[in-house]
Amino acid sequence: MLGIQETKDVVYAGLKIGEALSDGIDITDIGALTSLPAAISGISDVPAEIADLDEAEAEELNQYVKDNFDIPDDQLEAFIEKAVATVVQVYGLYIAFKTMRDAQNDGSGE
Repeated sequence: MLGIQETKDVVYAGLKIGEALSDGIDITDIGALTSLPAAISGISDVPAEIADLDEAEAEELNQYVKDNFDIPDDQLEAFIEKAVATVVQVYGLYIAFKTMRDAQNDGSGE
């Protein structure tokens, strides 16, 4: 089990930048960029974390998004939270399919 810390760092950076830009662009939005170093430093681990994502981690990530994302438009906020959860699920399926296909191409699959 790999955990999801690097995934959370990347998601957090995206959410903070999204929040900052949700009301237009101004100089105060620069603070959202402080989350980028943590996101960038471990981004290469994200595909493996998502491929290894279990149900508890998926729920943890969904709750993390809900806890760390807040924009004035509650309807849009709920939509984005669902979209993030869907993207993670779809990407997990992609990684699982790619792993299966790569195993078959290597001759180790059935």
